[in-house]
Amino acid sequence: ISVHALKGELVALIGGNGVGKSTLLKTIAGFQPPISGDFYIKGKQVISYREKELALIMSFVSTEIIRVPNLSVFDLVSLGRYPHTNWFGKLLDEDRHIVEEAIKSVGLQGYESRMVNYISDGERQKAMIARTLAQDTDVIVLDEPTAFLDLSNKYEIVHILHRLASEKGKTILFSTHDLTTAIAESDRMWVMLDDSVKQGAPEDL
Repeated sequence: ISVHALKGELVALIGGNGVGKSTLLKTIAGFQPPISGDFYIKGKQVISYREKELALIMSFVSTEIIRVPNLSVFDLVSLGRYPHTNWFGKLLDEDRHIVEEAIKSVGLQGYESRMVNYISDGERQKAMIARTLAQDTDVIVLDEPTAFLDLSNKYEIVHILHRLASEKGKTILFSTHDLTTAIAESDRMWVMLDDSVKQGAPEDL
């Protein structure tokens, strides 16, 4: 495997079930050591970053739908600020402003006080993306963020990711089975085959 992703790019990771997409993403996110080889962010190996250092550079959204009772959208998004706060995790006015802007960026203004358990799956995924924006990392990794969404929500989520990558200059990598949306919205694709990984612009692949 030899691939790269640049600042301001939305990169779609495509491949069949069981080919290793989640394993690759978890390795990139530092959740498990590489089976072999090296992975670098900003010229430094991921495994050489301390946890808090890595949390300031990279954020992660998993496939699972988050269901937490008694947690508002604002509270969920504000969790992204904890790598930036003091030992007590106290939010300052600046942190609250960043959280509010993140919520606005994904189109959830007006939902701040709603409980996460009582919003739709699409809205919940938007809140999770807002959390990564509040974390304010250069790299965002998402493992099948649209897996449980209907067609219109799938496209809207990926469109939001594309806009955030280009407007905020972030590197956003997401895995998906939705080839049509990936081709339409991504800047680069990584296609995992049984024995290799191809990368390139969607139209070239």
